[in-house]
Amino acid sequence: MVEGVGIFPGQAYEVEAHLFEQLFACTRLMEQFTLAMLEGFETVTVTCEYGNHGRLGRKGDMPGGDNIDRMAYKIVGDRFESTDRVTWHTSGNWYQIVQVGNYRALLVHGDEIKSFGGNTPAFGILRKCNQWATGVIDGFTDVYMGHFHTPMTLTMANGGQIYVTGSPESENVYAKEFMAATGHPSQRLHYVDPAAGRVTASYIVWVDT
Repeated sequence: MVEGVGIFPGQAYEVEAHLFEQLFACTRLMEQFTLAMLEGFETVTVTCEYGNHGRLGRKGDMPGGDNIDRMAYKIVGDRFESTDRVTWHTSGNWYQIVQVGNYRALLVHGDEIKSFGGNTPAFGILRKCNQWATGVIDGFTDVYMGHFHTPMTLTMANGGQIYVTGSPESENVYAKEFMAATGHPSQRLHYVDPAAGRVTASYIVWVDT
């Protein structure tokens, strides 16, 4: 949600705005989006998972919970505390379970799966998610993650799906140089049958058009 300025050396010179400006712009956008959803739905549930881009400094420099994404989520969540139409989940854990009726999905950021040389580790993603599904994490059907900036869908051994979502950002110099990859800004839109406990329709929404 917020682009850190110390994830790699020299990053502070490549971002369009520093953390102060980003934090207030990001919280404003999240609040506006939630209000827009309330215009079309009786209730809205928001489940937040912070990641490595919100990290303060390089990995290990600061406590993992001191994350600017997490701070942004907390600020917006507090703004909706007085309304019973919004349920806001912010966790200090590395994963969360999202439940819609009988549908249960595992939500992780994705940086729990390590890659080498900037590659998207499809095999590593499958291996880790299959292991989580053996009972390491209480029962879930599908997995949702970000981190890798590229939309992708993989099928686990138990038939569940792994939905890797793209990134909403429009430009990333580091991704082009280190990962030799770029992509159009995108997010996922899924429809779930709560009684059947499954995704009935899946769309990738391109947000740069």
